[in-house]
Amino acid sequence: MDIRLIAFDLDGTLLRSDKSISPRTMQALLAARERGVLLVPSTGRLLRSLPEPLLDKSLTRYHILVNGAQVYDSFEDKTLLREELTPQQAMCMLHFLKSRNVLRGVYIDGLGHMSREDFSEIEAVAATPATATLMRRSYQTDEDLDAVTAQHDSVQKIIAFFRNPDDKQATIREITARFPGYAVSSSLGNNIEINAQNATKGSALCFLCEKIGIPIGQCMAFGDGTNDYSMLRAAGFGVAMGNASEEVQSCADAVTETNEEDGVARMIERVLGL
Repeated sequence: MDIRLIAFDLDGTLLRSDKSISPRTMQALLAARERGVLLVPSTGRLLRSLPEPLLDKSLTRYHILVNGAQVYDSFEDKTLLREELTPQQAMCMLHFLKSRNVLRGVYIDGLGHMSREDFSEIEAVAATPATATLMRRSYQTDEDLDAVTAQHDSVQKIIAFFRNPDDKQATIREITARFPGYAVSSSLGNNIEINAQNATKGSALCFLCEKIGIPIGQCMAFGDGTNDYSMLRAAGFGVAMGNASEEVQSCADAVTETNEEDGVARMIERVLGL
């Protein structure tokens, strides 16, 4: 299999539950890069929230961020693609979510925003201490989240964390039925992420491949969440993690070991013959 680009989700995929990159995984990434394979983090995170090793320009040049709302070239310090919600779309969704039992966050121009009240409850909705630490790093606090959002020309992503995870699926169904024009996905058991309709990891990967002249069929992609669906389907070889749900695994070409078992590294080793 001739692989020229590897795109990988972070949380639940490349990273272990403590948000670290294992030595074996880092070794596999470095070996792939030595063979001339492009490595592309593809995440719901903002650039500022990426692990430090993945900001090293000798390892990664291109980044698919905020679920495909942004494609960034670190060599040029330039955003190549933006797919964002209009202020009207953002305010409509924030108003809807305000009536649900959730913490609300907004990503705008590379920075996360959350109300002070919701920020104070992060530990209550975070699955692990490492997730809580990441959330605290990702958001700044605002007195009025809606007012801050309304002041901007566009919004990269809206995210909701459910106090009761059992409410999630019903909310997804309601948004899908009532609000066309949004891309709704999930990266955690108790969250939903709402982007512009064209902001998906799969669309962003297709855009990047066309931009740099790599056939999409020569891409391998890794993921574990529903925000990875489109990328696993678009890539020539889509790989679901062993810890992914059955529905995510069913849309992949192969399933590897879990993120705690170095699943990304093991598949890279097998495919590249390392």
